[in-house]
Amino acid sequence: CPFDIVLDCVSSADPRDQQTFSYRQLLQQDVHIQKLLNEAAVYRRLGGPSLDWLRAGMEQKLGWTGVWKYTTTKRNSNDDRLFWIRFPHTSLQLQALSIMANQGQLLPKVEKVYSFSATDVERAFDDLLSRRVRGKIVV
Repeated sequence: CPFDIVLDCVSSADPRDQQTFSYRQLLQQDVHIQKLLNEAAVYRRLGGPSLDWLRAGMEQKLGWTGVWKYTTTKRNSNDDRLFWIRFPHTSLQLQALSIMANQGQLLPKVEKVYSFSATDVERAFDDLLSRRVRGKIVV
């Protein structure tokens, strides 16, 4: 069955990221992906520049949806809004996670550790932008 929403957890506002991985454009052009989506499927991303977060906040808190230049949400549009996430009533779960982290029960997977030098920081960013990392990058 076709999907109703594509939630992009990878894209960022970094121009290098946009040049290398334009997921919205891929959704619009790839015939195989188009078959998996509803005609009215919505594209939302979790990351973006500050102005996008301001827009998302205004829409969420004040309902100012008509103020912005985009008005459509269909998959073939240029609608590029952020997905606003709220986690109400999660304080007990967050406290439990905090206790587990403090006890050393939650350990992140570290993919690679770099020294704090210009060359290594550049390498760390290259790894991050490659989208091939399966853990945390530590500088």
